[in-house]
Amino acid sequence: MTGEPATDCARRPFSDEAVIAVLAGEIGVAPEEIQRDKAFGKDLGLDSLDFIKLVMAVEQALETRIDDKEAAKVRTVEDLLSLARRACALAGSP
Repeated sequence: MTGEPATDCARRPFSDEAVIAVLAGEIGVAPEEIQRDKAFGKDLGLDSLDFIKLVMAVEQALETRIDDKEAAKVRTVEDLLSLARRACALAGSP
């Protein structure tokens, strides 16, 4: 994941835009094309394996852990942003 903005929770405040950049890079679209209300499956065409890879990429970028049970409930970009934000808060984001 080269060229992505630094987003790790331990060193920087959480940024929706940085996470959206990670999502866009993983999905292969421009960040402007990622809309918060879009569903990963229906609107963005991700299957369950693609989504797992996406969550792992977000975890890696944030250097944090996202709960698998909570991730299974995610349907939209906003859901994932909220979950990532909570994970960073639990990890002690500045």
